[in-house]
Amino acid sequence: MTDGTISKQAGASGSVYYLVSGGLLPEVFRKVVHAKRLLQDGSCRTVNEAIVQAGISRNAFYKYRDCVHEFIDRRHDAVYSISVLLRDRTGALQNLVGTLSGAGANILTINQNIPDGGRALVNVTYRAGDMSLSPGELIDLLRGQPDVVEADLLYGNYFG
Repeated sequence: MTDGTISKQAGASGSVYYLVSGGLLPEVFRKVVHAKRLLQDGSCRTVNEAIVQAGISRNAFYKYRDCVHEFIDRRHDAVYSISVLLRDRTGALQNLVGTLSGAGANILTINQNIPDGGRALVNVTYRAGDMSLSPGELIDLLRGQPDVVEADLLYGNYFG
């Protein structure tokens, strides 16, 4: 947001929040965020150490610490769970894993049921990381695979 645009969203309490480019903020806000980061990552053990290193007063830190927050883009942390019904064929699971891996999914868990009636249910949880495909596009890709009978998104902690 280097162009100075402002994004606005109402919170659950009715408060209004703004996502603003850091360059538009008063320097004290940036210093408060810096002091909070020093405390959080363990670089400083006390508030006094953090405010001295950040170059702000104790009063400014306590005045703004609960009101100013750094935006952290969590899209790379998004975790999804999918359910895939596979045909009971040699290599079907291997092909599924290869397709997911080829799409850039970081596979966290795989749970496969024993095949019944020529089909096996597989649940996969993956971290999206830098995937270029959305969860819906990945499901569409899986549905086009020859060993996949059905594929569905079960859960996702980010739907951006």
